[in-house]
Amino acid sequence: MLYPIRFNVADSDYYSLNIQTVEAQKAVDDALYAGSRAGVDATVEEAKALSPRKTGKNADSIAGRLRRTEKGLKGTIFTQSGYGGFIEIGERNVGPRPYIFPAAVHNLGLIPDEIRIRMKYTFKK
Repeated sequence: MLYPIRFNVADSDYYSLNIQTVEAQKAVDDALYAGSRAGVDATVEEAKALSPRKTGKNADSIAGRLRRTEKGLKGTIFTQSGYGGFIEIGERNVGPRPYIFPAAVHNLGLIPDEIRIRMKYTFKK
């Protein structure tokens, strides 16, 4: 990836320099992925703990996925029980009992902290 650096030498003279930093970009990408993965994992664990339990099938089926897309990273938390969405948003006769959304909101701040920690150790002075 190219990063343009511009600097002014005289009033009307501008020069630009492009520096390609493949290693640095990979380290940043790895830190972003690892920090985001930690956030997804923490959200999954908290959602499992918050999930209403009768048999435990719904809580056991909660999982998370993190993947790279053209626009960046995309994290997804989901349940495969077949009825997890009805618990989260409610039904006609039963009100909502959210567990994934509160877990995601609670762990959202963890992601930048985890990225910061990984960046700190990646780019030691």
